[in-house]
Amino acid sequence: MKKTELYFGDSIHGDKNQVSKQDWEKFRNDLILPAFPFGCTIFDAVGFWQQQNEWVTIQERTKVVVLIYDPDEETERKIQNIVQHYKDYFEQESVLRVDYDVRVTF
Repeated sequence: MKKTELYFGDSIHGDKNQVSKQDWEKFRNDLILPAFPFGCTIFDAVGFWQQQNEWVTIQERTKVVVLIYDPDEETERKIQNIVQHYKDYFEQESVLRVDYDVRVTF
């Protein structure tokens, strides 16, 4: 089994606006939940990072999506699709992805 954490920052690149609650819910409902109908965990976090070539630390509200799944090519494509859509639609430089090999019991 694999565990993937995806960190979606909510600051819109080049703008002082943030991804609205309604826009996040639409993204979640249209892309994440249909791709992972067996379930996922989503929670709020606060991230800190530095822009390239700057010494200023940026604070950003973040949504963390946790997925646990049997790895295969289809699931990998789904994850990549979700990440790319978020980056494109909300003008993000990146979405942090962390992968773990895990043993899961229910």
